[in-house]
Amino acid sequence: MALHTDLVELRQDRPSSFSVVERDPVDRNPAAGTAADLGLTYAVCPASRTRVRLTGYPDYLECPDCGYRGFVDWDHPC
Repeated sequence: MALHTDLVELRQDRPSSFSVVERDPVDRNPAAGTAADLGLTYAVCPASRTRVRLTGYPDYLECPDCGYRGFVDWDHPC
């Protein structure tokens, strides 16, 4: 799948906050109906890139894999 260059941001460093990913409801979800299903909105750890389930709208999260604690960037969802 090709992306328009306006949709891509190249950075020299990793973000310091958890990124919020909002999936389109019509996108195929191979994890649907399993424990791995994170729903339509989930966060991604900036340190380990682990996908983290969101419950409500937390300001901060802790990564279950690496223990990184940080701000959740609700202002710039992907």
